[in-house]
Amino acid sequence: MTVQILIDLSHNESYRKIPDELFDMDYLFQFTNPSGSFPNFDELIQYDILIIGEIIPAKEKKDHLFFKEEIRGIKKYVQNGGNLLISTSSGGDFDYLRTEGSLRALYKITGIKRFWWGELFNKEEGKYVGAHENIVFSKFPSHKIFNGVQKLILADCTFLEVDEELEDPEDAEVKILLECEPDSFFRYYSDDFVEKIGKEPVITLKKTDEGKCLTIGSTLFMTDDEKYGIGAENNGIFFKNIIQFLLE
Repeated sequence: MTVQILIDLSHNESYRKIPDELFDMDYLFQFTNPSGSFPNFDELIQYDILIIGEIIPAKEKKDHLFFKEEIRGIKKYVQNGGNLLISTSSGGDFDYLRTEGSLRALYKITGIKRFWWGELFNKEEGKYVGAHENIVFSKFPSHKIFNGVQKLILADCTFLEVDEELEDPEDAEVKILLECEPDSFFRYYSDDFVEKIGKEPVITLKKTDEGKCLTIGSTLFMTDDEKYGIGAENNGIFFKNIIQFLLE
């Protein structure tokens, strides 16, 4: 049976090419039209996985990337068994509030109320490669997405702020799957201020009765980038694990 995966390009995403060499012919990747309309629920539910990869927020806070009917459609998709993979990067959400101009618009689906605008880095020997912002992770909790993963490079990474007071009683709890190390630093792009932040979420999971939403604060690991993409350390294994986990 062919697995159908939809990659959205209609919300100003910068992730636009799947590494074909990582998947066999049983995986069919399709793309939305960058200038077209976003699929409605009846169209979305035909896909096993929806990927929204690294949205560049709207230039102005008042501008829209997501319309309310689109948000409702994505939420209904996940509640009815669809699986959503969201990745972001140091671009975060430009410090926008819960408007339709950034990923914060999906907070009821992701359980994330803020995608911090800035970059994680680590100065400790062995915890970065090349430059401090190319973070090496080598300690993982017991979870299927980390099976066979000994080292993972998450470059151009931000951290996620979990919404601890979800408004809908039907919304499930957010589970933190991976945090940055306690000796991590963060550079806030709003004013270039740098501080040591300690352990903060970089990968989270929010389940409904039927579907799941996995959110990751980095995108480069899913790309063909020679240094920090699927060929770096166990990034390729990690990406395949994610797809298999979402399909379960």
